[in-house]
Amino acid sequence: MMTVGQLLEHAELSCSLVAGATGVDNQIRWAHLSELEDPTLWFRGKELLMTTGMALPEDAALQVAYLRRLSRIGVSGVAIGIGMHAPPLTPELLEASDDLKIPIIEVSGGVPFIAISETVALANQDALHRRLTTHLRTYQVLGEASQQSMSTGEIIGRLEQVTGFRIWSVTRSGASLFDDIGTPPFPIPQAVVDDVLDDTSPALRYPKEIPVLEVDGPAYVLPIRVQRQPVGVLITRTGGRQEPDLLSMHHIVTILSHLAGDLLKQREQARREGSERLARMLHESEQQRNHALHELFPGSDPQAQFCFAVVALNEVPHGWNDIHNYLLEHNFEHCVTRRGERGAILVRLPTGTIDTLGRVLTDNLPGSTIGVSSAAAGDTDLLVCQRQARWALRSAVATKLPLQLYVDAPAPQWLPMESSGLELISDKVLGPLFTYDASRGTDLVRTLMIFLEENRSWKATAERLFIHRQTLIGRVARIESLTGRSLSSTADVCDLWLAIRAHNILERSGTVSLDD
Repeated sequence: MMTVGQLLEHAELSCSLVAGATGVDNQIRWAHLSELEDPTLWFRGKELLMTTGMALPEDAALQVAYLRRLSRIGVSGVAIGIGMHAPPLTPELLEASDDLKIPIIEVSGGVPFIAISETVALANQDALHRRLTTHLRTYQVLGEASQQSMSTGEIIGRLEQVTGFRIWSVTRSGASLFDDIGTPPFPIPQAVVDDVLDDTSPALRYPKEIPVLEVDGPAYVLPIRVQRQPVGVLITRTGGRQEPDLLSMHHIVTILSHLAGDLLKQREQARREGSERLARMLHESEQQRNHALHELFPGSDPQAQFCFAVVALNEVPHGWNDIHNYLLEHNFEHCVTRRGERGAILVRLPTGTIDTLGRVLTDNLPGSTIGVSSAAAGDTDLLVCQRQARWALRSAVATKLPLQLYVDAPAPQWLPMESSGLELISDKVLGPLFTYDASRGTDLVRTLMIFLEENRSWKATAERLFIHRQTLIGRVARIESLTGRSLSSTADVCDLWLAIRAHNILERSGTVSLDD
């Protein structure tokens, strides 16, 4: 590709360098005219911006901001026509030109901008022809793949041969998007991946460049989307000083998006089948029919370890619809099912990874509460692990933790962990209040809960409930009358508080059966 320095050597173009000598080696892919104050939406990177100066502001700070916008999109240089509409170039602009490595060029008024465009196009003609050929051969790979039933790894290998790139694809978590393609042998900053995946701009941008401390040149990153949803990033690397081709990379992204779409369809089919198996076995377990854990994973290793997780989902269950993808990215084979606000996950564990499983669940199910059973052998009864997970979940709810492992779960003091015991406490102490609230449309249970949370403070409770103190006094009197307990008695307050705790645990974690 022609560089800014090579363009300046064309004496017939009457171009002279004003500032930005640090960027004379910038390559020019195209020369484009724009008089917009912010032309970046119409640029992809590696362009020479030609302007009469109409959009260049007079204020020094605004001139620098104009140049910084061009720098962010990757413009190679700015050519300004002399004696046209440009205001005086400020010292701050010239200094920023050197700092940002964007040369500022003055063009004689007698030279038409089309002459510069033609010079750049002719200089890059051979490169453009080679790229067009590469683009055509890139899409021929899809035809070859369908005819020869090529695997994803073989398709990627063929694309590497055609384009000359090294190609990888990874998810946001850093795992390979496809099973038969490895991850890059160099680190990709998480901030770069997040930035690329979170960019919602529809424009074709020049790939984000990642400096790599090796001799083979930098790496480039582009998002891979399926139905406009980001699923991973394409990472490419060229050999030596080979110039990366924007369109070739976008063509590769299109092919990988197609492959990723097929992969997600396969995963969704497997998820539905696993969900049906798990839901059926859980139901049958409740009917006293035993099921071993390995039955959910036909052909699994007899020595494999499993664990069960129960999830109390938030009102807006962020992450649940994609949790199967997150688990697969971390090499967790699994079955998931859901009934209402309760989710159940049975996972086959790679060796010693129960802590990793906990991190994956908490990172990708924000706002949910999770209980995880102990690791168990494949011949363990499914119902045993389910009960352990529910025990852990109730402990997590009681202690207000997002995740609790069964092995670390203490029982809440003075409260049984089985649902039958919790229901007995809640119904015996609070039953009259529930009945009264249901028949009269009152809110005595919530009033009692807040009154106890506020340490029986009349003022604080009334403020939280937005009611008058006398109204609160009346409600408390009604609560004492219905329950037969006095809120001035320590023993009675203890009974009421434990009943409230039992009710909260049951409400958040559910009863023993997932179907309830």
